[in-house]
Amino acid sequence: MKRVYTFFKNLRLHTIVISIVLIFGIVGGYFYFQKTTAPRMIEICESGKRPASVALAGDLLIGGRTVWQQIVDDNYDPEKLLGETYSTFKNSDITFGNFEGIITESTTTREKNLPSSFSLRTDPRIVNFFSSFPRPVLSFANNHSADFGFNGINDTLKILENTSIGYVGIGRDSDEALAPRIVEINGVRIAFLAFTDLLPEEYYATTTKEGIARLSPENLEEAIKKAREVSDFVIVYIHTADDVNAAPSRVPDDRERFFSRLAITEGADVVVGGQPHILQRVEKFGNGIIFYSLGIFLYDPAVSSRYPAGHPLFNGTQFKGGGILRLAICDREQYEYEFIPTRMAYRGDQLRLESDSPVVYFLTRIWRWGGEGQLR
Repeated sequence: MKRVYTFFKNLRLHTIVISIVLIFGIVGGYFYFQKTTAPRMIEICESGKRPASVALAGDLLIGGRTVWQQIVDDNYDPEKLLGETYSTFKNSDITFGNFEGIITESTTTREKNLPSSFSLRTDPRIVNFFSSFPRPVLSFANNHSADFGFNGINDTLKILENTSIGYVGIGRDSDEALAPRIVEINGVRIAFLAFTDLLPEEYYATTTKEGIARLSPENLEEAIKKAREVSDFVIVYIHTADDVNAAPSRVPDDRERFFSRLAITEGADVVVGGQPHILQRVEKFGNGIIFYSLGIFLYDPAVSSRYPAGHPLFNGTQFKGGGILRLAICDREQYEYEFIPTRMAYRGDQLRLESDSPVVYFLTRIWRWGGEGQLR
C-alpha cells in the first residue's frame, strides 16, 4: 500500500514538473517563432508611401487626484509618466484615447449615489499634457462624461475648441457628437467615431441639445455610412457593457460582441472598446478586426485595494491594466498592428507606466489567431 501511495505521489510530482516545462517550452518557442518568422510592421505601402501610424490607448482615468497630481509634478511632461512607451506615441502620426470623465473647473456633480471619488473631472491645464502628443484625438463617449452635468460637457467643448486636441463622441448637438473626426496622413483619411450607452437618457446629444454620442444600431449605421463617404479608413470606439459592476473578464460580454460586430458589418475597419478595465480578446470578423477592450491605461493602482472583496464597489475598482495598440495603415486592404500591454505601478512615491508581463503579451497575440465570428 505504501509503495502504491509513493508511486502516485511521484507521478503527481512528475506531472507537475512536465507541465511546467511544457508551458515554458511553448511560451519560449512562441517568442522565438515571433522573433524569427513573424512579419514586421509595414514600413512602405504598395503605393510607395509611408503608412499612417496610429497609437491607441485604453481608458485614461486621470480625474483630479493621484494621476493628475503626478502629471502636475512632472510638469505635464508625458515622457516622465509613460517612460519608454512614450516613444510609441512620439513616433506615431495620431494618438487616440478614451478620456474617462470630463474637463472642467466645475465642482457641481450630478447625483449618482456613489462616493465623490467616482465623479471624474480634470483641471483644464490637462491640455498641456495632451498637446505633447502627435495629433491627439480624445473620445468622451463613456459612463463618466456626464459626471458634472451639462456644465462639464459645455466646459469641455469650450476648452478644447481652441486647442490642437481633437474630440469625438461629444458635441453641441447630435450632428457634432456623431460626426467623425478626420485626420489625413500621407493621403490616407482616417475617421474616428465614438459611442456609449452607459449614461442617463437626458445626457445624450439630440438635434437641439448638447451631449454625448448615443450607442444604438441606428446611430452606428448612419454615422459609419457618413464616415465612409469622407474617409479611407474608419476606426470606431465603443464604450459599453452588459453590467458595469461585473468583475473584469478577458472575455467580451454579449453586448460588446453585438455592437462591435455590428460596427464592422456597417463598414468600420477597426473597432476598439473600453469599460472592462482589462485587456480582452482580439477577433477577426468579416472585413474588419475587433479589439474588444484596450483595458485601462492611466490609473491609480492603489484604488484596487480600496474596497474588500464582496463590497458592492469592489468589482468596479479592480484595474487590471491595459495597453497601446499601434496601427500602420496604407488602406483598407493593407494594414498591420502590434500591441504593447502596460500597467501602472508605484516607484517609490511616484506613479509610472510600465510594460506588463510577457505572459499578457503572449495571450494578446494568441487571441489574434481566433476564428471569424458571425453577427447574431
